Amino acid sequence: MTRLNMASILGFSTLDIDYNRHLGRSISSGDKLKTMRMIRHIWRTGGLAVMLVASLPCAAIAEEGDDGTPDDEVIDEVTVLGDRIAEDPPFGFVLDEEALSRMPGTQDDAIKAVVTLPGVLTNNDFDTGVALRGTRPADNRYYLDFLPTGYLFHITGLSVVDGDMVAQLKLLSAGFGATYQGVIGGIIAANTRDPAANESGGIIDISVIDAGLMLEGPVTDRQRAAASVRVSYYDLIVGDLVEKRQEEDEPGLDIIQLPRYSDYRLRYQVDVGARGKLDFLVDGATDDVLFSLDDDSPNAVLDPARAGDYRYDIDYARQGLVYSQPHDTGQFRLGLGQIQSNVSGEFGGVGRTESHVEETVFRLQNRTKLSDHEFTFGMSVSAIDLERDLVIRDNGCTEFDVDCLYSDKELVTSRVGVTYTQGNIFIEDQLGLTDALDLTVGLGYTSDDYLDHSKLEPRVRLDWSTSDAVTVSAGFGRYSQLPSFDYTDPNLGNPALSYLLADHYVLGVNTIIARGYIGSFNAFYKSIDDLVTSDPAIRYDNRGEGRAWGAEFLLRKGLGKLTGWVALTWSRSFREDTNTGLKSRFEFDQPLSASIVAKYDLSDKLAISGRTSFHSGAPVTPIYGGRPNPDIPDGYLPEYGDLNSDRLPSYFRTDIRLDWNTGWRDTLLYFEIINLTNHENVLRYEYSRDYSERKNIEQLPRFFSFGVKKRW
Repeated sequence: MTRLNMASILGFSTLDIDYNRHLGRSISSGDKLKTMRMIRHIWRTGGLAVMLVASLPCAAIAEEGDDGTPDDEVIDEVTVLGDRIAEDPPFGFVLDEEALSRMPGTQDDAIKAVVTLPGVLTNNDFDTGVALRGTRPADNRYYLDFLPTGYLFHITGLSVVDGDMVAQLKLLSAGFGATYQGVIGGIIAANTRDPAANESGGIIDISVIDAGLMLEGPVTDRQRAAASVRVSYYDLIVGDLVEKRQEEDEPGLDIIQLPRYSDYRLRYQVDVGARGKLDFLVDGATDDVLFSLDDDSPNAVLDPARAGDYRYDIDYARQGLVYSQPHDTGQFRLGLGQIQSNVSGEFGGVGRTESHVEETVFRLQNRTKLSDHEFTFGMSVSAIDLERDLVIRDNGCTEFDVDCLYSDKELVTSRVGVTYTQGNIFIEDQLGLTDALDLTVGLGYTSDDYLDHSKLEPRVRLDWSTSDAVTVSAGFGRYSQLPSFDYTDPNLGNPALSYLLADHYVLGVNTIIARGYIGSFNAFYKSIDDLVTSDPAIRYDNRGEGRAWGAEFLLRKGLGKLTGWVALTWSRSFREDTNTGLKSRFEFDQPLSASIVAKYDLSDKLAISGRTSFHSGAPVTPIYGGRPNPDIPDGYLPEYGDLNSDRLPSYFRTDIRLDWNTGWRDTLLYFEIINLTNHENVLRYEYSRDYSERKNIEQLPRFFSFGVKKRW
């Protein structure tokens, strides 16, 4: 896999480009558009903007359905870290509005709180893309208010959803039921709260990087609405400072336009009949950034094709209708949505892309309880219309390749117009065998008319309630997923590729330890087959394999002035290219990880919270020296060791936050210290021109941040 690693803007960040997987990538089957992961990583400028502005004075979960749980239905059997507490769903974790709010280090982004849960791995401070149990971020699927979303995170790493509107966040790392198809990784599902029905109100939120406005209230007796908008402005505040720092720390990098973003959201809700609800959903986001690498930049010296202008613009929008109708024996849900995305990008001499994607989604789900059986059935259909104009120096690299260069490749063009449909249907039965024993059996069927493949996905789970306080669960599931369009592009890839496959094996225990305390334990094994590898004869094939196993533990306290949780994970994950026999660590193989989240109410107006995170260092491919580059005068090529055979140092970070309700017209002030101990967390290594010397490029240092919220 080829990466463009360059000294970051401000000297302790990086740009991380994986061209072959992400250049011009389209939205497919609800998958997030990741046209250029590099550009999101430039938020290492944006995340840094917070630091720069704030540090100037300082040198120094029942939402989306899972294993028998209906989609978006709020039930009492989920964890609530507030006034009450109960069990999580099997093999899953749920955070409610109270738990998500005021979490340090998230910039009040509720969805970013997912990184504090067990089994969630990320390689750096700036990228919200998470790996779950041996699968890549691109192997996850995201849902928002019952419908899939194609663009959940800005290029800066922040989510596109106003944190004040998020009611619940659900994580299913593995072993989830048949209600979800078309994904080999996990499910991250967010649900916004219903708009206020009794009185109008709103929130103004102003921080050091952006400002947002949220309004909500009744329209009529049976109608209500909530809307939010947010825009960034840190580029106007710290642009000159960033440019000066960049000139000192990274010669050859010219930042023309710092990352900018905006997003908006509307939820209009109408009562239908006695208990039914119809939600009209509108949301969207924009992102853009522009910078340049000259011929003397470290990455251009390594690979001259990387020199030039880098530009990325995206305009994303989603509209949807969701109908929900409880009935005497269960619940019926129906959703219809449309996703549009326009992407324009230019990536130095490597390539450029223009793409337009429209995805129409239909989703249906019904749950009915009959005697000892609880049946859930449903279907989902996505019709995708993709137009892409791509010019690229294509090197055919995958995650199994140590290094690939672009300068020796010719520019090739792929102009594609593709229309295809992917659909799935499922049925699931939860049977009460005894008062203490439940058996859940599900079967899903997935097919598409692009690769013209289909897969059966059986799922099974056994739940044993050993007492009122303890439930033991064991499960197995088969999962499948379409490979990235980058690999199946009829001009540049192999449209004869097969689905990616994964088998999940999970054993879990949920227990109520005492009033206000719950615990959960999960052990898992995941096998992954038919991963995409490079093949000189047919360009790409499905000869990659993966294995992952581990154990996770979560302890929560949800009552009293002190609330929070402790999450611990031990896991291992590996990859193998059966074409070459190459075996390596997975790039997210981080054996140990831990998070501690705590919040203490000092008074009715004052609260302090903290978060501590630790994880093993991310795998890296070592460089043992350099050799002369015959194509570049005074240039060198790195001498690589085995793929991912080395590690970065371990990661440690503590954030604290103080929230103060001033009492003046319901105005809240918040103050944060990020990386309290100023621990030097290494993001990557940077090498001298001849690769004889190495230095650390670090992530966020200690810095202060603040903001104000006005409610009415």
